[in-house]
Amino acid sequence: MSAAHHHPLPVRTRLLVLVVLCAVSFASGLVISSIGPTIPDLARRLSSSPGALGALFTALFLGTLVAQSITFLWADRVGLRPVLVAGLLLYGCATISLALSGSMMALMLSAFGMGIGWGFAGLSINVLPTQITARRLSVALNLVNLCYAIGAIGGPLLVAFALRHLYSAGAALQVGGALLLACAAPALVLAPRGAGAASASLPATPQRLHASPMLWTLGVLAFLYVGIENGTGGWTPTYLMRTLALDEASAASHTALFWIALCGGRLLGTVLGLRAGARVLLKWSLAGAVCGSVLALITVGHHRPTLVALIILGAAFGPIYASLVELVTSAFPRRPSAAMSMASALGAVGGMVLPWLQGLSLEWFGGWAMGTVVLAAAIGMAACAALANWFAAKRPGTA
Repeated sequence: MSAAHHHPLPVRTRLLVLVVLCAVSFASGLVISSIGPTIPDLARRLSSSPGALGALFTALFLGTLVAQSITFLWADRVGLRPVLVAGLLLYGCATISLALSGSMMALMLSAFGMGIGWGFAGLSINVLPTQITARRLSVALNLVNLCYAIGAIGGPLLVAFALRHLYSAGAALQVGGALLLACAAPALVLAPRGAGAASASLPATPQRLHASPMLWTLGVLAFLYVGIENGTGGWTPTYLMRTLALDEASAASHTALFWIALCGGRLLGTVLGLRAGARVLLKWSLAGAVCGSVLALITVGHHRPTLVALIILGAAFGPIYASLVELVTSAFPRRPSAAMSMASALGAVGGMVLPWLQGLSLEWFGGWAMGTVVLAAAIGMAACAALANWFAAKRPGTA
């Protein structure tokens, strides 16, 4: 048991911590969802192609991978407060830098810095709820991730507004970066000092985590989910422009439907989390993801069915990550930060590979190829969830 559990925080403080985590999650959603609709504008500014800027996602998640590798040991030793604050400062500054980048090198370095900051902050906001609540963990995790989805709705809409009235998409990223920086001060004051640190009575045994087939299985699920969610959200504007002949502002506005549905899915997950467990939520979410992927693949180029498929995908994706976090942290209660760091590291690799693959498939072969990648990932996630359930049934109560 971690130190945080020996000295529970007052209820008011726990609520304030949850508010800060939700604010960070909201700002992160705003930033990440703004990247995809901003790509065509960035490509024009840098005299490049949207497909070439797919490397931006690779740089972003390479930074996240680096952060997760560092956090694996750092969070266990010093707790999550310095991890969260450092992440917010770097994440916010790098986001503003990306919006103002005037060269490909500056763009990629900014994306790499964003990834490091996001890696620190993202791990913190998903593990800290396990330190401040036990009875309503599923609700707290879904609430934090719901705020990400709410922010993600605003990203494409803010980009569309900026394109129509400011003739530049970068303003949305600057707003998101400023919000991240604004969250740093309350995070420094409110975040539990020792949250995330391993108990002194427990030996540091990362070998046990590395040897766990269940953790590797959940890590592969994270690889597929993080990659395909960010790739779908990021490339949907370009996908809609190419398959439905929409202009940039309209494509950005239509992309908000995906994030609205994601928000609805996370809201539903928050409500159902009061009764259903993470495994049940994950099972039905992945079933919906497969159905939405099939519909998207067979309706390429058709306006209304494409939007319906986007809505189904968004709603199905909604509860997946919070369910994954709960499964990982509950399976490894002695070292939740280290376990989640390992799973998140694999998620970061997915974020490097799958959005890049989606972008190339869209540019080279068209919408059907991108749809095939999404369907393959959805089927792979369902297989991983089934395998994780098998491991849990085979060795109940073990980590």
